[in-house]
Amino acid sequence: MAELTRKDVIAIVGVAGRKARLAGVDLSGLDLSELNLYGIDLMGANLAQANLHRTRLSKAEMGWASLVAASLEKAYLHEANLVGADLSHANLKKCVLINACLLGANLLGADLSGALLKEADLTGANLDLVRIDEATEWPAGFDLVDHLGYAGSAKSAA
Repeated sequence: MAELTRKDVIAIVGVAGRKARLAGVDLSGLDLSELNLYGIDLMGANLAQANLHRTRLSKAEMGWASLVAASLEKAYLHEANLVGADLSHANLKKCVLINACLLGANLLGADLSGALLKEADLTGANLDLVRIDEATEWPAGFDLVDHLGYAGSAKSAA
């Protein structure tokens, strides 16, 4: 259960701006859609099943955060730190992850249809069973097949 409400988050960001710190806070299930959370500290936060549709999270610190089954469709995560984050079964359709650090992130079953991952660091990321389409853009030289584990497949979106 979320510790804060959408209004609480807006108030904290309004006061602290880019220095807003919500590390380790439970924000699960909250509707944070279309907010500007540029540079926010969400390290280790619980954002499972949160609605982050069209949310601006550029340069956000989200390492080790739980974003299980979160909706990040059309979210903007340019240069976001998502080291070790759990994005399993997240909706990342048309999400901008350019220059994002996804080192060791768990993307099991995530929907990456139309996602922009140019220059993203996907080293050690779990990409098993991800959903992709022809619009998904990978970093230069990236080969998805080389990054699949034992589940060993990615699904094309219909």
